[in-house]
Parts: sequence; structure tokens; C-alpha cells
Amino acid sequence: MLRMMEPDKKQRPIRVVPIASCSVTIPLIRLRKRNVAVSVLPRMGFTQWPLSFSPGSALQLALIARGDLSIPYPIDDVCYGGAPNAAHPDAARVLSTADIVMLEMSTPIEFVYRGLFLNQNRLRVFLRKEFGHLGADTAKAVSRWIAVAQKLDHVERESAADRLVTDLKSSGYSNQTVLDLIAEMQTRRAGADEISERMRLVRALMGLPVAVVLYNFRYMPDGRAIDWPTGFRADVKKAAINVGLPLYDPASLVQRHTVPTAMIPDSGHYRSEFNEIVADDYLKFMCGVIGRQI
Repeated sequence: MLRMMEPDKKQRPIRVVPIASCSVTIPLIRLRKRNVAVSVLPRMGFTQWPLSFSPGSALQLALIARGDLSIPYPIDDVCYGGAPNAAHPDAARVLSTADIVMLEMSTPIEFVYRGLFLNQNRLRVFLRKEFGHLGADTAKAVSRWIAVAQKLDHVERESAADRLVTDLKSSGYSNQTVLDLIAEMQTRRAGADEISERMRLVRALMGLPVAVVLYNFRYMPDGRAIDWPTGFRADVKKAAINVGLPLYDPASLVQRHTVPTAMIPDSGHYRSEFNEIVADDYLKFMCGVIGRQI
């Protein structure tokens, strides 16, 4: 049976700035439900916990949290869910009340539009809704464009984008912002030096203890972590060490409880009940970083 830690009612919840994917945010939400941890982002105008995947997206979210950046509609919805459209006037003060930043980078592949880092999952959802009335051929063209973009095939990406824009205009579609996004979006891979620099900048901007959670794409049956894209996991680990940030690797926890217990089959996501065990470990880790008793 999975164990849940009981909160110490004498202590206030740990105030967290989550800059991460769902493998971090979901366990943190479990801690919020136990009243032992809380995100400060809702106090800055976020209507839901945003998800951040890449190094550039992490830095961008830090800038939004500080009130230094706002992203216009509708591109804001393609970057983060629930991000405020305008900088919160009291963001710096609210941020100063936080205890720790939980930072996770889950991909080095970045989709960039006019200097803004897009969330690949949210881009798919956004375009599915935007073009849902145009039929299966348009959906296939969108999928092809995103697929070649992920592979960093710049020539084929531009070709796929040109064909998609032409077809959309022929169908009568006229939202110029979306057409521009498809035509202009660039893709890139963040290298090891850039990952280190993004971590340094997040720490400098936040002015808080920053802890890094290592992202493991998948697990072998014996619990060994699978790296994808190749070398990315090592780049993040080395960057955290070089920058001097505490590092949490969930692989040992998954190994102890076994992969079938911990992970949804053929997925990088934790089973719902295992998020409670991850939450326990996160709580221990955060308390260790900020010097607090559990």
C-alpha cells in the first residue's frame, strides 16, 4: 500500500515556484492537497499551474513570474496554460515570499515564434481546435508540419509550413496571427552550455533556492532511465552540478518500487497513486534544500 505523509500542522506550507512538466507539478499538487506545499504562481495571476518543458521555456516562465514579461493573446495559450496576459504589478513582492523553485527541463527541442518559446503539446491542442472544422486533410498536414519540426529538419519544416499555409488560405482561413505562427516558427536544440546558462539566469532572476529535478524519458524494466534525445539527460545533470544546484533523480525511487508499480505502461507518466510516493520524496528533498524539518 502506498504511504502518505501527514502534514505537520505547526508549519506553514512550503511556497514553491514550479517551473516544470507534469512529472513535477502533479506530485506538488498532491502536496498542496495535503496543505504542506503551495504554488505562489496563482497569486501572480496564473489561473492554473503552467507547464514548462525546455530550457528557453523555463527562463521565459521565470520572466513572467517576475512580472518582466507578458505574452499577448492568443500566443499566451500556446506557451503556458493560465498565464496572465499582463504583468502582475506586485509580482516581485509575491515572488520574494516563496521558499524554493522546483526546476525541470524535459526536452532540449524548442519551438520558437518571434522570440517566444512555445509548448509543443499546447500548440497541437490549439491548432486542433482552430482547424477542427477543416477536416482530416488539414489535421494530417498539421501533424506532418509538427513532426518534421520536432526532427529539426529545417528544410522540410519550411516546405511543410508553406504547403499548410497555402492550403489554409485556399480553404478560406484568414486568421493572420495563426498563419504567421506557422510560417515563421523556428525549431532548435538547446546545447549543454545553453542549458547551464538558462539555469544560472533562472537562479539570478528568482533570487531563491533553485532545485533541479532530472527528467527521465522512459525506464527499462529494471528501472534504468532511458535518455531522449540522446545526451540531454547528461547535459541537464552536468549543468546542475556545474551551476551548483541541488539535483533530484527519480530513477532510484522508481527502481525501489519497480517500474510496473510506478509508471503507466509505455508512458513517461507516473501512475496516479504513485504520485503520492513521489510527493513524499519531493517533500523530503525540498525540506533538505531549504533547511526545514519535515
